[in-house]
Amino acid sequence: MKIVFVYPDFSIGARGKFYHGIASISSVLKQRGYETSLIHLVRPIRSAVLVERMAKESPDLIAFSATTNMFDYMCRYAPDLKNHFEVPTICGGIHATLEPEDVISSEGIDMVCVGEGEEALAEVCRLLEEGKDTREVR
Repeated sequence: MKIVFVYPDFSIGARGKFYHGIASISSVLKQRGYETSLIHLVRPIRSAVLVERMAKESPDLIAFSATTNMFDYMCRYAPDLKNHFEVPTICGGIHATLEPEDVISSEGIDMVCVGEGEEALAEVCRLLEEGKDTREVR
């Protein structure tokens, strides 16, 4: 199973910084045998370009991480990715933790992760691989 993280990160003063949350989650997933990759957006791009980049990754799960100031960009990208790839999507990060209802009601998002995501996302991946329901994951 391959999880592709999408992290928009182009606020003034924040471009391209290392993000510990995704790194930690990716490490846990890799330890459990999953493949991960990151599309780190350091400037806005057209959705069509993101779709092309995602197609090269062949995701089984698309995982967004968004701060509040980048959330609008996630909202632009998620529907287009969801329309092109028949895979589940999840969004975590600061905005998801602070405003989970805002995130889960966004077009193109299937799941929201509130708080730390290492164990939760690993469980989601296991359940998806087994074809089981993910709705009861804490």
